[in-house]
Amino acid sequence: MERIWLKVEGIQLCDFQRDTKKNAAWATVKMGEKSFVIRAYFFELEKDGRIMAQNNAMSRMRFFDVPILHEGKRKPALLLDEFLGKAIHDLYLAGEKREELTAFLEGKTELKEFPLFKPAEWGGRSLRIPVDFVALRSMASSMLSDGSVYANIQLGEHLIFWEQLIFDLKDFRYGGSRPVRDHRDAICDERVISAINHLLSRKKLQKRIRHLSETRGMEFSDSVYFEKAPGYDEKRIIRKGPLTARPVPRPIRLY
Repeated sequence: MERIWLKVEGIQLCDFQRDTKKNAAWATVKMGEKSFVIRAYFFELEKDGRIMAQNNAMSRMRFFDVPILHEGKRKPALLLDEFLGKAIHDLYLAGEKREELTAFLEGKTELKEFPLFKPAEWGGRSLRIPVDFVALRSMASSMLSDGSVYANIQLGEHLIFWEQLIFDLKDFRYGGSRPVRDHRDAICDERVISAINHLLSRKKLQKRIRHLSETRGMEFSDSVYFEKAPGYDEKRIIRKGPLTARPVPRPIRLY
């Protein structure tokens, strides 16, 4: 595969669903028009009137480039996790959309989505996230499942999406390529989906996935299957040890 730059033209909150807890709701964060989504972003209106956001802590995804990796080092100007958190705070929690979100959380209005927006500090540019490889980790077919197999899918050094469907008893394909998307699907970029599906076309990998399906088994967390860009150091993919021992992700950029 060639290096892919995920393009995030803006951020959108959508698919709001009220929580059983009063004054709380879940939403999906859409990163760009066709890049990826963050599901299960939690919002709650507190008694003092502040809106608390659980960010992506409840979601089936994580950002790898986090502040702790840069302790004692020069931190880059752009950290994706901080960038997203600040954008949501400035517009929805403390900015011009606060009233609208508050009214929804109080149950006074209905809300399905906000328009896509681009933070002012982006200067009219888009976020670009490098994807030098796609990797499948921790493949598993739960004892409670029908034999479908899921995997944690890592996109380069910045993103990982947990429990993504890769085998539905008929097809070895990432769910994002199907006409009806699996409710856990999070990756939308067609180039990335193509790279994942090219990886899933390997016969040895298919044999392993089918075995997991039949036995309701799982892989150990350090097992990894990947496609990478030419010249990319695969030692950066086969990571082991604590978070602080991992390589610092290459920076994202505004372009």
